[in-house]
Amino acid sequence: MDKNPFKPPFSPTIKLVFFSTLLLLSIIAYVIINDKIESGQWTAETHEFVDLSCCEYEELENDRIKLTVPGDYAGNATTQEQLNETAKELGYESIILNENGSVTYTITNDQHKEMLDNLRTGINQTLNAMIGSEDYNKITAIEPNDDFTYIKVSLSSKDINYKNSMSMIQFKTYHLLYSAFNGTPDADLNVEYYNKEGELVLKLGPEDIN
Repeated sequence: MDKNPFKPPFSPTIKLVFFSTLLLLSIIAYVIINDKIESGQWTAETHEFVDLSCCEYEELENDRIKLTVPGDYAGNATTQEQLNETAKELGYESIILNENGSVTYTITNDQHKEMLDNLRTGINQTLNAMIGSEDYNKITAIEPNDDFTYIKVSLSSKDINYKNSMSMIQFKTYHLLYSAFNGTPDADLNVEYYNKEGELVLKLGPEDIN
């Protein structure tokens, strides 16, 4: 069994189920976030997004990197013993639980690339599941760039309504998650909504989203 938590076996009819069956690390937070969004526990007015101030990305010798991400992306029950075991199973040099709750990975550049590739696949799978769903029934397409700093949203309606504008919460959450693991915590997010005529009806930049 492949125990890489960033390499999920996707099914078009099952959204994020695989995340709850593995040693998940950052993906635990991904599931919690998604569940809270879908249950309505998080709203644009009440949700405080994850603080990425602890994030660090350092290039080391021998094609290795040291990456630190927030504890929110490591799961509440994570212990150093669990992280040691996970690092061994994944072939990582180390995964360290810091005193402030953040987690530091020391991995090769190739392992980091694989981590990002599979995280990108997971986020895109979730975004695709939003299209035409009950909550976002007017969304016909969601087209992010590779690092989730820009997302184009197409609508079947003439204008955007409140329900579909709430998709911004998910876009922001997945942007933060990817940025943390990409080593670019200061990256900005820009989102554009286009109506059925292809006209831009809403443009949100860093000053609107942050």
